[in-house]
Amino acid sequence: MVAERIAAAGPSYLKDNFIRILQGCAILRQEPEFANLYFEPRQTLEAAARHFLRFRPRLIRAARRGTEAAAPLYDDYRIAVMNDLDTPQFRHQLQRRLGQCMDRLTYGHDAEKIEMVLFISTLLSDEVSQLVKGKDALPLGVYGLATAIYEDSFDRAMEETKDARETIDDALYALWCAKHNREDLKTITAAVDQVSAFEELAVRIETVPTLALAWQRQARYLIEEFESQIIHSGLTLAPNPFTPDEVALAMDRMERRHLSKPWSLSRYSAVLAAANFARCIQETLDEVVSSQRIAEMIEMFKSVGQACLENDDDRLHALVPQIQAAICHLQSEQASSRNQVLGLIFSLSFVTALKDADALGPHWRRLFKRIERSRLLRRMGRTAEL
Repeated sequence: MVAERIAAAGPSYLKDNFIRILQGCAILRQEPEFANLYFEPRQTLEAAARHFLRFRPRLIRAARRGTEAAAPLYDDYRIAVMNDLDTPQFRHQLQRRLGQCMDRLTYGHDAEKIEMVLFISTLLSDEVSQLVKGKDALPLGVYGLATAIYEDSFDRAMEETKDARETIDDALYALWCAKHNREDLKTITAAVDQVSAFEELAVRIETVPTLALAWQRQARYLIEEFESQIIHSGLTLAPNPFTPDEVALAMDRMERRHLSKPWSLSRYSAVLAAANFARCIQETLDEVVSSQRIAEMIEMFKSVGQACLENDDDRLHALVPQIQAAICHLQSEQASSRNQVLGLIFSLSFVTALKDADALGPHWRRLFKRIERSRLLRRMGRTAEL
């Protein structure tokens, strides 16, 4: 069958099938001959970290434009990393396993895989590699099978190497987490569907290794989703974790330091005012939030989480893992001023206080008029809606 396919294509076979087979041979990773073939964990992490420094600015910019924009650049990055991991010993092992795979497949009827093994084995030979690309062998990073081995090797290194997180850049770690986002969320959603009590989810996260890994990788994503969804879902936090007097404390601090000073730029720049008010909120949080207060908020979130778990509204039910992520974030040993969840809850209380515009002082009313006229903030608002 393979011979007939090649004969039918004629002289154009190589040109017509080159890219298809190079990319498609990633499916061979599932064959038993390649199941335990990996790059060495420490070398994988170090090569990945070393080359990421050069690609980092461009990868971050491309990622902001979307997955399609980042994919070609990530391919270039991975080729550079795999060039460091490419050795004659690894190629020999790959060739040997391809031969073993061919011996097994010839007793079956999977013409597509046989074609791939034949094609890849030939390309990996020194003679053909030199014909394809001058004096240099075709980089390992263009073979789908080799890239699948690399990705699995990186995953294994991240999971099993003790200082893996310290070895790689924060942005590379975020990239790795994003790559597994879809599969991790499926794991987390399945876990939520299996519990009847909200607090069971935390127990499962601690005791089920696959769920624990998925949770670790998506913790930051879940917090970001919590921030964006808590407003749009209509979720109500009751009782309100921060009192009107505590919100007023931050507002008074802002007024004394900035809004009441005729020379303060915060009176004339909405963006600068927002930055300075954020600092006032941080100082207020450090002042009013105690460990007992956090414990009370955690209990409040557990009640809200149970209510969402039992709710038939899909939007509220989907908040369950996000609420658990918020609890985990509150339980971290961060200072109150640097805790994202505390900052979000306080900001929501502040927004509630603003609804009573008549109670605002003249400096705050003047600032809000300026904010309403701010082109930058209007553009930010439209972007958020999109």
